[in-house]
Amino acid sequence: MKITNYLFAIFFFICSTLYSQKTTYIDSTYHENFDKAKLWNEWNSNESKANIKDGYYEIQHLRTSGSWAFWKAFKIDYTKDYTIEVAMEQLNGSNEYGHGIIWGYSTWDNYASFVISPNGYFNISKTTEGKYSELQAWKQTTFVNSGTNKLKIEKKQGKFTFYLNDNEVYSTKDNNIKVNGAYNGLILYNSKTVKVHELKIRASMEKINLIADAIKGYKKENLGTTVNSKHTEIGPIVSPDGKTLFFTRKNHPKNIGGDANDDIWYSQRNTDGTWSEAKNMGTPINNKGHNMLTSVSADNNKLYIANTYNADGSQKGQGLSLATRKGNNWNVPTDIEIKNFYNNHQYVNNCLSQDNQYLLQAIERKDTKGGADIYVSFLTKNGTYSEPLNLGAIINTSGYETTPFIAADNKTLYFSSNGHAGYGDNDIFVSTRLDDTWKNWSTPLNLGPEINSTDWDAYFTIPASGELAYMVSYENTIGEGDIVRIKLPEAAKPKPVALIKGKVLNKKTNLPLQAVINYFDIETNEEVGSATSNETTGEYNIILQYGKKYSFRANKEHFYAVNDFLDVMNLSEYKEIEKDLYLVPVEIGQTIRLNNIFFDFNKADLKTESYEELDRLTKFLQDNKKIEIEIGGHTDNVGSDEYNQKLSQQRVESVVAYIVSKGIDKVRLQAKGYGESKPIANNDTEEGKSTNRRVEFTILKQ
Repeated sequence: MKITNYLFAIFFFICSTLYSQKTTYIDSTYHENFDKAKLWNEWNSNESKANIKDGYYEIQHLRTSGSWAFWKAFKIDYTKDYTIEVAMEQLNGSNEYGHGIIWGYSTWDNYASFVISPNGYFNISKTTEGKYSELQAWKQTTFVNSGTNKLKIEKKQGKFTFYLNDNEVYSTKDNNIKVNGAYNGLILYNSKTVKVHELKIRASMEKINLIADAIKGYKKENLGTTVNSKHTEIGPIVSPDGKTLFFTRKNHPKNIGGDANDDIWYSQRNTDGTWSEAKNMGTPINNKGHNMLTSVSADNNKLYIANTYNADGSQKGQGLSLATRKGNNWNVPTDIEIKNFYNNHQYVNNCLSQDNQYLLQAIERKDTKGGADIYVSFLTKNGTYSEPLNLGAIINTSGYETTPFIAADNKTLYFSSNGHAGYGDNDIFVSTRLDDTWKNWSTPLNLGPEINSTDWDAYFTIPASGELAYMVSYENTIGEGDIVRIKLPEAAKPKPVALIKGKVLNKKTNLPLQAVINYFDIETNEEVGSATSNETTGEYNIILQYGKKYSFRANKEHFYAVNDFLDVMNLSEYKEIEKDLYLVPVEIGQTIRLNNIFFDFNKADLKTESYEELDRLTKFLQDNKKIEIEIGGHTDNVGSDEYNQKLSQQRVESVVAYIVSKGIDKVRLQAKGYGESKPIANNDTEEGKSTNRRVEFTILKQ
């Protein structure tokens, strides 16, 4: 019997499954009881249904003719011995033609099948390069049971043997069944419902490098109708603070370009964890072309967008653009320059690190190893990005790597690939950068069957906390592709970071200010990132990697920035820290605290970590030659009044000596130690004492 009217319901992205790079096959047993993670697709259509229930897989073919297949990827070495075994029970429907195993599928032109019918027949067939043939035409047998039947295919020493309920029903004399496709599973003919109790495969299969403890019982949660529509949502990007979700909505009638194009939409997280009704970002972010967001900066005030824009907001061409927030609106995106950029692939996927220092792209170039590879470019001092650098053979394969996402720690990379062993067409993997070459990575690990499916899994994004992952799913969707979230297993989480958030305020008026926040590695005095506060609210966010000490400050013309200091050397988990930054107007009588001045206990000698702060004060005095200042020193109340006054005086004299050594005339500087006489906090607590121990300067003349 020749099969007709083939149809496949699952969204499918077909890429090459022939991988030569670092393919490792190991003797494996896959035993599916349908009682753990949902490794098989579920859906409900007019022509077929599939549902995982309590310990079995219920599959239905609803048409009265033709066939329907239910499968997943198993990358088997078919040159070696293997067995495929399934226990199936037909619950209702046609007693003719039947149900059974489909294996070695790559396309409908290449596969093999072993099926039985409830009225007591079995059939073995194959299709090779579109040519159908029967190894065994439909043949009557007494081995078909009225209930559950066990079908088994065994390849051993070049010979195929077929068993029905442990009884041999057919064998070949040589290896005349040629299969090489990665997909194996179940097939139904005509209208019927079948319960699949178990499936077992013993074979030499490509090794899947799994994260530790991959199956936790986590379930993907659809974000619901406020985010997902009857159309397709792809490309989710969650803001670092986890409060805003951006995504691309395809072919929606309310898109700027109409239902023929894609627009960027956004939703905001409510206090109860749900998401608000999605809104179109409007112009100038969206236009009549295809629009897609690449990344959002940690300060939530910069958007990195695919394609380039003309001055009027219309689409100019391929590339990458930057849009900056102005109050509650956005400026027309401007071009981002990448040295010697070209892409030979039809598509490009971009990701910016949340400090804007690194640009990751999935593109095809002369040194690409497969269909597309992941590259990195580095931010240069003039604001452009360097020529793309291939991440190398640990990440990139002869397959297809795409949708890279770099976590807030700037070390943990998530990406989609069909070149590393997985469960479906493309799976999500995680790898850790081991050094600054960007070529040395840990072995990519598959995120497991709760995150990956038998479909094409990609578009993976997480907030700075690393708790929840957002991605696109085609299972049980409202429309076609929907955005879902799932808890991230511990082994898949990035290194912890600190999210610093607050407002930039005028110290004198307490009103919000827009300013540039720069942050520095105290040990190297190297600037490691920048952010911009919101013009209307003064709000800012920055992300700091663990294992370092940082200084950071806001800068604005006609204001002196108060430096702040943060030690995250021993951070062991994600932390949010609120710190308002104050800018002091340059006016007579204004007092400015110098936060990053350090002395050894009970000593007046400056520590080297103080030099950056004092160099900045020196530069301020060089730029404002008429300004004269008093440098005041203060202590807590530990020790005698006399001792504290003397220590504070000695310390400010050390500060003055340093500034004079840098060329500032001493007549412009006064040193005054106040001891414990002017506390600004309660000395009854350690925090209060720390606040009172300070060095500050006051503008005397201008």
